[in-house]
Amino acid sequence: AGLTGDMVAAVLDGYCFVRPGRPAELQWDLMIGACIGIGFKLLLRYDDLKRCRWDDDYCDVFPTHVRFYLDGRKNNQYGGNFLDVARPRDGTVLGVYHVCALAKSIFRRGFVLGSVDASGRVDVTKPMPHKVFVAHLREALVNIGLSREMAGVYSAHSMRAGGATAA
Repeated sequence: AGLTGDMVAAVLDGYCFVRPGRPAELQWDLMIGACIGIGFKLLLRYDDLKRCRWDDDYCDVFPTHVRFYLDGRKNNQYGGNFLDVARPRDGTVLGVYHVCALAKSIFRRGFVLGSVDASGRVDVTKPMPHKVFVAHLREALVNIGLSREMAGVYSAHSMRAGGATAA
C-alpha cells in the first residue's frame, strides 16, 4: 500500500514541530515525521532513507530547496546522488521543505533516520532498524486516524510507492 499526499500532510501536521521544553535528543516525533515526509517526497527506499544525513555537505538548506547528498544507492553504479526538496511556490503552504529546514536546525548532524529508544531519546549516530521504523510509521498512521488493521498493510516501501503514485 502506498501513502497518499493527505496521509503525509496529516503526519507533517501532527508530528513536525518542535515540542517546547524538550531538548533536541527528545524530539523523536519531529524526526519520525520528517523521515516520512522526506521518504515520500524523494521516493526513497528504506535503504536510501537510512543513508540520509543532516551533516553539512550531506544536507544543505537553500532559499529555494533543501539538497541531500547520498554517497551511494541501490543500483547506483556511479556513486552518489543529489536529491532536492523544493520550497513550495505558495508561501502559505507548510511543506516537506520547511520540515527539512526545521529538522536540520534541531538535529544539525547525524542520520536523518536516527534510532529512538523506549524513552523517546533520539540517537543520530546510528540509523533506526527497518522493523522499528515500520512500527513507528504504522503508529503514526494510527495517530492520524487509520485503524490498526488498516495501518498494518503499510511498510517502509509505502512512502516510495505513494510518492511515485502521487507524482
